[in-house]
Amino acid sequence: MIKTDHGIPIYLNQIAEIEYGKGLRVGGVTQDGNGEVVAGIVMMLKGANSREVSQRVHEK
Repeated sequence: MIKTDHGIPIYLNQIAEIEYGKGLRVGGVTQDGNGEVVAGIVMMLKGANSREVSQRVHEK
């Protein structure tokens, strides 16, 4: 129900066609605007040294 009109409920399916569609794509990553690349996120523990963490990630 989207509203009532003088106490009569108005349902969305009475004014529109409802159907499932494709999900929206999110998270596309490009490098220098040329094609897609893979990206990752690093989670650092509270109190950790960010320089050491980034160096270890770079080594991996």
